[in-house]
Amino acid sequence: MNSEETRDGVPLFYTKEIDVRVPEKKISREALVHDYAPGLAVVMHEFGEFVVTHVPSGKRLGATYERCGSSMRELSGWALIAKACDFSWDKISGDDPELLKELFDRIKSLPVPFDGATTTSKDGTVPMSIGQWADRVKNPFLNSEFPWEEEHPHTTTFKRLAQIKPGAQASEVE
Repeated sequence: MNSEETRDGVPLFYTKEIDVRVPEKKISREALVHDYAPGLAVVMHEFGEFVVTHVPSGKRLGATYERCGSSMRELSGWALIAKACDFSWDKISGDDPELLKELFDRIKSLPVPFDGATTTSKDGTVPMSIGQWADRVKNPFLNSEFPWEEEHPHTTTFKRLAQIKPGAQASEVE
């Protein structure tokens, strides 16, 4: 573990330099990483814009947020998806851009493994799929971070991370 301090028994985030992809090049940025979310980081790509980034590829995974805490909450969701689907983000090569797409195609119809996420349509209320959740977090009109959230993003983040057992083995995505 890289963080000695904990919150409710869950290690805290710590900083690390990573390369992020911007149009036509990679640049180095300081990022927040967590031991329970290997291969993921919260990065401020532009001033005041926080994004969950896949570290091996340097690519953005989700939405752009004004608050770092909102990106931390999203990172904890991606980490729980990896745990539920038995893979690790750090095992997905950044050299092959098709690997992330193939992984997503494989898991997008599975139910979201946290927060009791549901969706409602003319057919009624059903569990939300990972694909629907990913679309929702990427859509700024559906993913507002102010001010009506039920609990603080840090609270949600650490509740989710507490569900991830340290040292659990995830299968490598090929």
